[in-house]
Amino acid sequence: MRPLLKALLLLMVIAIPAEALSDAEYLRFKKDPDFAQADRELTQAYNEAKSSMSRDDFAELREAQREWIEWGRDEHARQLMRHDYTRLEAYTEATRFRTQEIRDAMTLSTLSTDDFAGYFDNGDDIYLSVRWVNRAEGLFEVSLSCRSENWTGRGQVSGRTITAENGGSVCTLKYLSKNEVLISTNGAFRRAVGFDAEDSYRRHYGK
Repeated sequence: MRPLLKALLLLMVIAIPAEALSDAEYLRFKKDPDFAQADRELTQAYNEAKSSMSRDDFAELREAQREWIEWGRDEHARQLMRHDYTRLEAYTEATRFRTQEIRDAMTLSTLSTDDFAGYFDNGDDIYLSVRWVNRAEGLFEVSLSCRSENWTGRGQVSGRTITAENGGSVCTLKYLSKNEVLISTNGAFRRAVGFDAEDSYRRHYGK
């Protein structure tokens, strides 16, 4: 788990000249009500993560947080300042964004394998079914249907991802939360079925 803006920031060609946030400036910013609230919410989210996440997951978060403090926060602020944010506004928004990242990480950390199975759809006409085949092996059956076209494959769960296969066609399910799945496929899958399954899917209760 790393800051979501890292890839975006690598595309920057010109950065606004700006020094890293100093301790003195941080203390001065804390006198601003908006920044102070954003900072409190970040601290609260981090403490909640420490108490609710597994040891391994929190170790990853702690390392990501260290990197955010060292350079990620400054890079995000610089990006925002390129879009006419003041320095104070930029660091306030960067802090809010980081809080949301931590809360998203907590959601993923508390997702158990029992939460993977269920019915999902993309809000259009593609339906996804995920069901257990063998709990001991972490094996699932994944089915996708769109009108008269259907695809079914099987695969094991690894972390927050299920990779299902059928005759060389591959469908990968990445769980963004208990109720949202992002699907990607390979070329063989796209040739095998008559619909584009790559999309975000939301859980619904009932087939």
